[in-house]
Amino acid sequence: MTDIAVIGMAARLPGASNIAAFWNNLCEGKDAIRDLSEEDLLASDVHPSVWKRENYVRKAAFPEDVELFDAHFFGFTPSEAAIIDPQHRLLLECAYEALEDAGQDPNRHPGQVSVFAGCSLNTYLISHLMSIPDLLRQIDMVQLNLASSPDFLATRISYKLGLKGMSHTVQCACSTSLVAVHLACQSLLSGESDMALAGGAALNFHLRYGYPHFSGGMFSATGTCRAFDVEADGTVFGNGAGMVVLKRYEDAARNRDQIYAVIKGSAVNNDGAAKVGYTAPSVEGQALAIAEAMANANISPEEIGYVEAHGTGTPLGDPIEIAALARAYRTHRANGHRCLIGSVKTNIGHLDCAAGISGFIKTALILRHGLIPPSLHYTKPNPHIDFSGTPFHVNTELREWPTTHCRRAASVSAFGVGGTNAHVVLEAVASENFHRKDNALHLLIHSAASETALDRIVPAMSAHLLAQPHVALADAAFTLATGRRQLAWRHAQVIASTNSGSMTDVVAAHRSPVSISTAPPPVILMFPGQGSQTLHMGHEIYRAEPVFRETFDACLDLLSRFMSRDPRSLMHTNTTGEADKLLDQTEYAQPLLFAFEYALAQLLINWGVKPELMIGHSLGEYVAASIGGTLNLEEALQLITIRGQLMQSTERGAMLSAPLAETEAMSFTSDAISLAAVNGPSQSVFSGSEIAIDSLHRRLEADGIHCRQLAVSRAFHSPLMDPILDAFHECLMGITLSPPRISWMSNLTGTLITAAQAVDPAYWVNHLRNTVRFHENMREAHAQSDAIFLEVGPQRVLQQLANRFPLASKNQVALSSTASEKTEYASLLSTLGSLWVCGVTIDWNSVYARKDVRRISLPTYPFERQRCWLERTTSAESESAASVQQSAIVDGSNTTASLPITVHTRPRLSTPFVGPSTLTQIRLVSILEPVFGIRPLGIRDNFFALGADSLMAASVASQLKEHYGIQLEVVHLYEALDIASLAVTIDEMVAEAHHGTATSDAPLLIAGSSRES
Repeated sequence: MTDIAVIGMAARLPGASNIAAFWNNLCEGKDAIRDLSEEDLLASDVHPSVWKRENYVRKAAFPEDVELFDAHFFGFTPSEAAIIDPQHRLLLECAYEALEDAGQDPNRHPGQVSVFAGCSLNTYLISHLMSIPDLLRQIDMVQLNLASSPDFLATRISYKLGLKGMSHTVQCACSTSLVAVHLACQSLLSGESDMALAGGAALNFHLRYGYPHFSGGMFSATGTCRAFDVEADGTVFGNGAGMVVLKRYEDAARNRDQIYAVIKGSAVNNDGAAKVGYTAPSVEGQALAIAEAMANANISPEEIGYVEAHGTGTPLGDPIEIAALARAYRTHRANGHRCLIGSVKTNIGHLDCAAGISGFIKTALILRHGLIPPSLHYTKPNPHIDFSGTPFHVNTELREWPTTHCRRAASVSAFGVGGTNAHVVLEAVASENFHRKDNALHLLIHSAASETALDRIVPAMSAHLLAQPHVALADAAFTLATGRRQLAWRHAQVIASTNSGSMTDVVAAHRSPVSISTAPPPVILMFPGQGSQTLHMGHEIYRAEPVFRETFDACLDLLSRFMSRDPRSLMHTNTTGEADKLLDQTEYAQPLLFAFEYALAQLLINWGVKPELMIGHSLGEYVAASIGGTLNLEEALQLITIRGQLMQSTERGAMLSAPLAETEAMSFTSDAISLAAVNGPSQSVFSGSEIAIDSLHRRLEADGIHCRQLAVSRAFHSPLMDPILDAFHECLMGITLSPPRISWMSNLTGTLITAAQAVDPAYWVNHLRNTVRFHENMREAHAQSDAIFLEVGPQRVLQQLANRFPLASKNQVALSSTASEKTEYASLLSTLGSLWVCGVTIDWNSVYARKDVRRISLPTYPFERQRCWLERTTSAESESAASVQQSAIVDGSNTTASLPITVHTRPRLSTPFVGPSTLTQIRLVSILEPVFGIRPLGIRDNFFALGADSLMAASVASQLKEHYGIQLEVVHLYEALDIASLAVTIDEMVAEAHHGTATSDAPLLIAGSSRES
């Protein structure tokens, strides 16, 4: 058998809401089977005459808050969630948490993800739903079946989480969830699945407040599970759920997944008829399953150091299990083999269909931590168990894994009533090497379905990382970016770390002010021109990012063939004043700035930041042309180098930036002074000889117009460029120019470049000489709603210009890639985070493709659970409700009593709340609020955003059809989508049915209507 990796897990168990709490309880030897106080019992539905009986055991093992559920997060209406079997809800939450723990976002997983799960009898249906009088008058039978039947347990998980592999509900009593693990392994081994969830749930509401004990029964008279002990008097049934995520080991290792343990082999069989009765266990059946699992694992009994036994604490079951283990192992203590055993049921009770998965999770945690927790309540053996003839010894204290075992291998059993036996063999994985080189800066991203959930996620994660200094921030960043669903409310922060990789400080943070839209915003890349270069541009990015480094090196290698100096002598390795001065010279500044911007753009594109449009300022348009496909890299670098050399050869000149509109600026031009650029509505640049520009500068300052002379030594875009135009044209004739694949704005025309312009050498000659119409470029680009303007350069030149431009939309944003008050690399990460917060799709796998990182376990999503529960109806309430229903039938009215659920407040939606104003709207609100279980309903609230589905739509259509006496069909709800539109449809249908009467004669129901304050 190929190894199967356990890469994620989640559980809701007695006394433990998560895996960490469960492991802590195990190590501390806590018994989560708690005593029930009289206050507990008085608050229950159990009559005092029952729980005061001598045989009533006031003990229970139940997870907390099973009445609560985050219906909106999973796309249910509160009313629908309230009728769904709580076992299904609990396991759905565990499935989501287990995937998060594994660092797996199923929406981005390339393969088939399957679900194998089972649950116990739906006692919620028996104890709660069936207490409601005339239940099927209020709930459609199909809806009730979908909400209650175990048939829909696995498929509902697949639907809600978007999983497209096999969905298989498993039902074989106490071995259900371990059989689910076995089936998941088989599916993975066959190639049918690429990742699988396996688990089970059990919630028995009849045992929530204790139970009566009867002599000879399975239940413990003392309410304590004493597995293998002389005082064992029966089991205690616990409640809870667990789920694990499995992958083929080679896939998990390649994907850099965390691995709790590996499954070496498993086996499942049935006792058949060779036993005293249907419910009795069989030594032979259990022994065969155990032996087959070890054979499939290719592991010998002597190599197993621990067995997590079924261990129910029943006087009959425990001796049979030990006899079966002894037969399968066929070893003796005299051989030197010593194997520890234990049972999690002594901690949390017998979890029925979730028993196997709780034991499996415990075993995987033992192997991961190298610690074996105590099995509780054991003093001396059951007299029917002869441990002396076996290698087994009940572990009664927390201890480290025995050093006598060279392998850290363990196994777990689950045996179901009815004879289905399951056994799984696991082994620990080699310890990871934590001594890794780590960057000092990391981008941590978080997202949530609501603002309040986001407010909980960020501080919880920070607290976790501060409390766990051994956790490498790089691993946390990788896990959050690649292994969590990307939801509408977002937060990103750049964190500085110590040399060991632990968290020290928040360098930058970004948060979405509102939830992002489903469509990612367009990104417009802006490339600045000469004057924005710096000596150390790209230095930090070069060290941290291989894609940038390789692209930049490729550019420098090509430039070394065209430039008069080695380009590397002018960059990162040279910090002399001479290099700084040389970099101010056009012949060096332009090719090196081009190389930096091109390499940075390629890094951003590699990260998934795909430009919808590009804008270049002067030299920057050449970068846009190269990224857009008009120029290949080698010829672009050759052209830029020659362009810079030609410009450097011209007469010295100067350039002056002034806060003037184009029409004002033109009044200052002359034969000696040109308008080189129009950068904004009131921002122009003049170019000319040094004398002419100096004179203009003094004149403008005297008029109170404060100007800034640019750090250039040549008069670009002026007549001083005329002597080089013919030589530049000749150079262009030898360059291959292609039509653009990605559009960019033309500096020359102020509009989109055309294919004819892009391939015309004359265009590029005129581009060198004439005015840069950047302002017109920006005006055209701002027509793109919600666009992100991103400057790709070493400073914030174009970002500042973009920010001065009146925004066409409040969602338009201007950013700079590397320039801020922070360091270069911190700025880049901050910008990446800001892009993601704004809704840009980032390819996080590419961001981390060549970094030494792996997925780790981190705190999972903070569900905003609310009460989704049908309250049990007393006999008096049942009679009263039945009377109301009977009256309604007698008088012919269509009044239907509401289900007894807790109504939820309206969730925060993308649409603002609008209350009803017309009679029909008010009537629809009063009808639909109980249907959805939400108050208040807005007339613009999308039915399906609130959690409606096709069955609910059919039910609502039927109810409204009867109420209004019109031929309303489901299709009308799909077309309307909200109350406002539906009210219009109904008014039209009523008017048509009544020959122009605008309203129906149905009574106005306004008792349930309300408005949001």
